[in-house]
Amino acid sequence: MTNEEIKTQVDIMQKEREACTAEIDRLKKLCTHDKYELGYYSWRIGSCDIKKICAYCGEILGDPEFEEGREFSKKNNFSAGNI
Repeated sequence: MTNEEIKTQVDIMQKEREACTAEIDRLKKLCTHDKYELGYYSWRIGSCDIKKICAYCGEILGDPEFEEGREFSKKNNFSAGNI
């Protein structure tokens, strides 16, 4: 495969990825977020927070209540020292 063929394939795939990302965003806006789970969200390298995450579309819904987050931390052995 030549570099030009690779470039063509990459360009096609990037356009497909953009279309998929746009469709995911559209679906997330339609979702009612009726059910959530707690999970880890890494917003940059070395930073990890516990967040409420929609069980259907994966949208980050925000921070859990203090007690809910504390219980999740205990159950999953999560603390700043583990990162």
